[in-house]
Amino acid sequence: MKFNGKQLKCAKSNVLHFANKDEADYFQRGEVEDSGSWRGVPIVLEKGVSGFDNPITIADVIAVFELFSMSEADLKGLDSIIISGKSNNVENWAFGAYLVVWDDFEIEENGIVKKARVAKEKNIVLFAQKFDRISFMWDGDKREGNYYRIHPMAGNEQMDRYISKRTLRQEVLGNTLCHEIGHHVDVFYYGRNFLQEDDMSKSEFFASSYASARAKGRLETEEFITLVDGDYILNLSEIDNREKKKDEILEGLEADNET
Repeated sequence: MKFNGKQLKCAKSNVLHFANKDEADYFQRGEVEDSGSWRGVPIVLEKGVSGFDNPITIADVIAVFELFSMSEADLKGLDSIIISGKSNNVENWAFGAYLVVWDDFEIEENGIVKKARVAKEKNIVLFAQKFDRISFMWDGDKREGNYYRIHPMAGNEQMDRYISKRTLRQEVLGNTLCHEIGHHVDVFYYGRNFLQEDDMSKSEFFASSYASARAKGRLETEEFITLVDGDYILNLSEIDNREKKKDEILEGLEADNET
């Protein structure tokens, strides 16, 4: 996203690494308010922490997958998508993150011991943001309302800015969600383990490219604009019926193979 012509980015990488599940749980185990799924991937909505708000819903996430023609294969191996009720710390502020719990070990090749790791838990989290009521001057007029407080980077400088609900929804639904899925594809299919010095920069490039490809030609559609505005009606029963028909076809093919 941009602010006053400057490209704003998360303060640090939005891939969070953990050596054990307890550390990861701090980010992804709030009190659950609602839950759903898409193609077998759990989507969890947490209750908001006081002073924070997350305007993203389970239906929003499913709608993005449908409108962007998300590949079921790209979500394979993902444990869950968490719509968090809290944010991470200001120094590592982000709209979202790909959370990985690693199983680290060593292997020996030709007498040389090397570090190795396998991702054993993989989750995407969409963070809540600080929600404040503020008043400000705009074109000589005093305005007042509820805005989201964010802490992006502009170059090498971390900023403190307020954005509207619509701007936040547009960024998360139009970019962040697919960006984090890009990180998952990079780890799950291409084996990125962040043990090499240039892994982080390569990972960010891959995730950004993936998100851009997914969003190409879709952000300007009437359906996506309606989704950002909060007026898009998702036909869940139609999706359910389609999935049931798909399961029936697969069951039929399996039965034919057995005979």
